[in-house]
Amino acid sequence: MRARMTHMPTLDQQRSTLPATGVVLAIKEIERAKSRMTELAPALRRRLVTLMLLDTVAAWEPVVDHVVVVSGSPLLGAALRRAGLNVTLLPDPGTDINAALTVGVEWLMTDEPHIQRMAACVADLPAMTPAAAIDVLSAGTPGSRWMASDQSGEGTTILVADDCLLDPLFEHGSAARHLENGVQQIDAPDPARCDVDDLTDLAEAHRLGLGQHTRSLFNGTDLVIDARPITVAEATDEGWSVIDDAGRRLMLPADVAPAPRLAAGQRLHATVTGARVHSAWW
Repeated sequence: MRARMTHMPTLDQQRSTLPATGVVLAIKEIERAKSRMTELAPALRRRLVTLMLLDTVAAWEPVVDHVVVVSGSPLLGAALRRAGLNVTLLPDPGTDINAALTVGVEWLMTDEPHIQRMAACVADLPAMTPAAAIDVLSAGTPGSRWMASDQSGEGTTILVADDCLLDPLFEHGSAARHLENGVQQIDAPDPARCDVDDLTDLAEAHRLGLGQHTRSLFNGTDLVIDARPITVAEATDEGWSVIDDAGRRLMLPADVAPAPRLAAGQRLHATVTGARVHSAWW
């Protein structure tokens, strides 16, 4: 007898089982984010924070009806547009992450009143995937709230509310506060739990599989970052010829340049493999 073939549902099929859903992410000023990662130069740390946010948003965008990002960084909108991500960007009220998330939730309630299921998510899940997002969104009981804890079990990475008040209580020790507030803890997939606060966390996210934006910082498959300042020299058929501070001439391809046009003499930051730039930013 021939065995019956079973087919895994596609992402679109899984998404179709969800009610109208929105997600809110909040990130403080990028210049001050991840200050504990002192091993990284400030420019590289800012770039890492931006790329992790882009990968987190990219995991949610194909799954939910609306993505809202609340931030105090004036340059974030341009980064989201260059990545082709369709989000609503709102200004940070300047207090704490819970107030910022509440701004996004209130915007969804007012401007997208059909949204039934809402999620609040941290902005540093670089290994997050659409499949993991669907798993988290589908894991709880309708009419209730549930959460994914971080790898330590002490923090919260994602909080979900279905047809009820979200009431986010993020920051240190948030898992216990959410549990005390009646939130159900779910068995979330690892990519939804792997937030990055230090290089050990980043290595774990790398093991799970980084999204394309964060992955662009690294040399191939190794967790090695060769970051350096560069100066634009001249345009070429491929992009731009640039020079690092040691006088080495490198190639900056047009598809990784931070803008469609650059001028000779402009200074950039870059990560490099061999003689080729694979990520560049202001």
